[in-house]
Amino acid sequence: MADRQGGPTAAVIVLARNEGRRILRCLEALLGQSRPPEQVIVIDHGSNDDTGERVRAVKDARLHLLRADPRSGIAAARNLGVVAATADVLFFTDADCVPHRSWLAQGLAALAEPGPAGVEGVTFYEADTPVTFRDSNTHQFRPGEYMTCNVAYRRQALAAAGGFDPRFRHGHEDRELAFRVMRAGPIAFCPEMVVAHQRKRHSAGGIWRLALRAGDLVLFFKLHGRQAPCRGPVLYPGRLLSMFLPPLILARESIRTWRDLGFAFIFYLYIFRERLVIWKAAWRHRIFVI
Repeated sequence: MADRQGGPTAAVIVLARNEGRRILRCLEALLGQSRPPEQVIVIDHGSNDDTGERVRAVKDARLHLLRADPRSGIAAARNLGVVAATADVLFFTDADCVPHRSWLAQGLAALAEPGPAGVEGVTFYEADTPVTFRDSNTHQFRPGEYMTCNVAYRRQALAAAGGFDPRFRHGHEDRELAFRVMRAGPIAFCPEMVVAHQRKRHSAGGIWRLALRAGDLVLFFKLHGRQAPCRGPVLYPGRLLSMFLPPLILARESIRTWRDLGFAFIFYLYIFRERLVIWKAAWRHRIFVI
């Protein structure tokens, strides 16, 4: 398939969950790209806010809304978009992100050479006041992160890799996929392929659920061994040390307000839960990690 100028077609797959406050900025950025995408596919992964209504209110034939079973994992949800996309190159981002106007054009230019199987770019975190302990602070300034907020793959390479592994339910599905895609070719790094991650602060419930990602990191370590962020069988060593020396949390994190200080206590409970998740997953996958 080729676009009107004879080049490869492009689809953007956007994962969304309770992003009604942020998704319109994302869609405006995608539909207003200097090189327009042929498809923008939004996967609503169990939202209970007005995310779906806000997407449906945007009248554009290129925009498609799919609903993923909220009981399915994050990898399975992304695979819905992969199956629905018909383009030659599949771009990935999230509903809380705002790609630069030339994001898609820069990504396609990086894939103009026949070698790379995919391309990743630079992601920065939007904040109009100093970033603190409670900020999610998602960013990338160097190659090798492979985050699905700012990555694209050739359709053939993605198909050869088998798509996202549905065993990854809570996270690390993007990095795990990248290692399989790289069997078909390298993933290029394009500093001009820029995404802004909208500011998002952790809630107590959100960070409690975030601990479940650690179980998927155990599976990643089993499949790929000593690859970042797994430097060895001790996962998240800094947080493991903080379990026994809680003042390290105050020393290592940016705490500027009393709310940040209160969040430190929640974070201390979080790292205990995270460690229990790791040990449970290690038992399930029959691998030694601590």
